[in-house]
Amino acid sequence: MWAQVSRGAEEFYARLLQEFNEEKKGICKDPFIYEADIQVQLINKGQPNPLKNILNENDLVFIVEKVVSSAWALWLYDSFF
Repeated sequence: MWAQVSRGAEEFYARLLQEFNEEKKGICKDPFIYEADIQVQLINKGQPNPLKNILNENDLVFIVEKVVSSAWALWLYDSFF
């Protein structure tokens, strides 16, 4: 069990590091989906940064969020409106 969790963390770290290195080379990308349901966006200087209030503007930040399926988003929208 621990080996599987550790391997998953290493794979995720490697993917984040790849994105970070590409950003340093000037290769800007859109958010990407990791696995099936995790969206990752690298935010840097010059981009709108939702974490600006708590971080230095010169820092790079990864924003990782669980992706909501279209069906769930539609149901949620219909529930409130």
